[in-house]
Amino acid sequence: MGGFWRACWRPSVSMGPSRRPSNTSRIPISWVTETATGSDWFRAVWAIRSLGDLRLKQAAGKPVKLTENVNRDIRAEAAWALGQIGDTQTLPALVKTLHDTDRRVRISAVEGVSAMGAGETVGDLQRLAAADPEEAVKKAAREGLEKIGR
Repeated sequence: MGGFWRACWRPSVSMGPSRRPSNTSRIPISWVTETATGSDWFRAVWAIRSLGDLRLKQAAGKPVKLTENVNRDIRAEAAWALGQIGDTQTLPALVKTLHDTDRRVRISAVEGVSAMGAGETVGDLQRLAAADPEEAVKKAAREGLEKIGR
C-alpha cells in the first residue's frame, strides 16, 4: 500500500467534511461556533446544524448573527437552529427571518418558530399562510400553526 493510501486510512488524517464525527456531543462548542462563522459554507452549515442538534442556549448568539449572513443556506440553517435551541430571547431574530427574500429561509424560520412553540408568532404565520407568493411557504406556515395549536 502506497504512502497516499496509507495516509487515507489513518484515522488521524482529515479527509474533509465527510469525516466529521458521528457523535456531535463530543465536539467542543468553541470549535462548532468558530466553524459556524468560517468561510467554508459547507462546514459552517454543518456546524450550525450541530448547534441546533445540541440545543445549547449558551450558543444561541452565533445563529442569531448568522440569520443576516449573505449566504441563504447559512441563514436557513441559522433559523432552523434557533428554533431547535428554543431560547425565547432569540425570537426577534427568528421572526425577522420569516420575512426573508428566500423561500427556503422563510420555511426554516417557520419550522423554527413552530419548534419553539412561540404563540406570539401566530399573526406572522397567518400572514404567511394567506399571502406568501410561494405555495411551499404557505403550506409550512399552515403546518406551523397546527403545531403551535392555532
